[in-house]
Amino acid sequence: MKKYALLIILFTVFFVISCSSGDTQTEIPNLPVGENEADVQNTEEEEAVSDKITADVPDMDLNGYEFTILAQSTDFNIHWFSRDISAEEQLGEPINDAVYIRNRAVEDRFNITINGAYTSTPQADARNSINAGDKAYDVLTFNIMQTAVLAQEGMLLDLMNHVPYVDLEKPWWDQRANRHLSIGNKLYYTVGDLLIIDNDSMLVFFVNNDIIKEYGMDNPYQMVRDGTWTVDKMWEMATEFSHDVNGDGTMDGDDAWGLLTQFGTFYGNIMATGQFIASKDHNDMPVLDGLNPRIVAAFDKWIDIMMDRGNTMYAQDFPRQHQADLNIWDNQVMMFSQGRGLFMYTHLNRATLMRPLDFQFGILPNPKLDASQTEYYNYVFKNTTKGISIPITADAERSGLILEALSAESRYTLRPAYFEISLTEQMLRDEDSSEMMDLIFETRMFDTAHLFNWGGILGVFNNLAERRQSNLISAYEAAEGTIETDMNKTIEFFSSID
Repeated sequence: MKKYALLIILFTVFFVISCSSGDTQTEIPNLPVGENEADVQNTEEEEAVSDKITADVPDMDLNGYEFTILAQSTDFNIHWFSRDISAEEQLGEPINDAVYIRNRAVEDRFNITINGAYTSTPQADARNSINAGDKAYDVLTFNIMQTAVLAQEGMLLDLMNHVPYVDLEKPWWDQRANRHLSIGNKLYYTVGDLLIIDNDSMLVFFVNNDIIKEYGMDNPYQMVRDGTWTVDKMWEMATEFSHDVNGDGTMDGDDAWGLLTQFGTFYGNIMATGQFIASKDHNDMPVLDGLNPRIVAAFDKWIDIMMDRGNTMYAQDFPRQHQADLNIWDNQVMMFSQGRGLFMYTHLNRATLMRPLDFQFGILPNPKLDASQTEYYNYVFKNTTKGISIPITADAERSGLILEALSAESRYTLRPAYFEISLTEQMLRDEDSSEMMDLIFETRMFDTAHLFNWGGILGVFNNLAERRQSNLISAYEAAEGTIETDMNKTIEFFSSID
């Protein structure tokens, strides 16, 4: 296995998922001019030099300080709450116990107590605390879109330049996130090994390997290796499989579908081109690219797929035919496991639902738009990912010290528990999928335009998908002025901060 080979087998977090929900390709669209994406990959080679890289922070006695991390409670959503912040005791569950061991190590080293402040309204609570100046929170961890809003309100510290001890080049920080989420060489939030929710939030293609074998279809894993796993090839296989199970002449929730998916994930397919609505210039500032030809081509191809009511089923379709005790997303998992779905495009953590089911499934990256595309790209879903940030009311030195120490410890406690124990031992059904997960995690995409939702850009794509409408050009042109205005406001704000 490769360096991430253990990744997806491990994905058993014991939680059931439900979500709400020019002509040439630019291979590295979101990096400053002259940068190479290979230079910003997590430096696994560095770790090979030593068994463990330690955080470059001094030992300090903080005299029993209560270090408080704001986190998402189960009241928000039982399936997307923060389970990586605090643990009261060891329970024999990998994630919980890793968090417990990590926290105790940092607590003992610095003479502190780590407190998880859980709430269903973390953005409002953070804003109220910052405005009141009560210094209630040392670190914030909640929805990354809400975090971006606080950043533009001037409520967060610049992790890149104004927080001592935080070393963003260390492997416990996500290097792609650092590059994609920065503006003007300033970074107010990112993701890393401290949290695991960004891994849960990856959008991937699940494949029913039993069907592949039964139908004698080409090996999709080999297609990925050969670079021939494209939208056209996926769709050829999907349409070959779809069929009317009950013979009533109508495709509905009782039948078998080539592709199972949902409204909110549509833009992940567009991102699989490696293109952004706004790329970066040489000053690391967003530049509106508009509808470059590859984005338009991807939209046209995928909207045709989504509009095909004989081969593509949204989770929101046929609600009255869903199994009574299942929500619409879990219902698709049930269909998939019953052999009534060849592919299912959804969040990676949906695999936790399939762990106890008796069928062979695998995981694939989002297919390329066409064979000319040199790399695969995979989108980290913005609605469920949580960002890591520090409020301006916090003591920057103390927060930076403990955050860096916690993140470094997470690299060797929480991360292995998530990947090597939970996923490897309990979930993944085949080593091919482990290899695919190596690729998926190395080609992650974070989209700043989406996080700030400039001009309602989220709705431009997803609303069209939901309505199965193909008028992208007119819809985008109607919003383009507002998109550019909103983007420029963001640029002006961050440019004004020292």
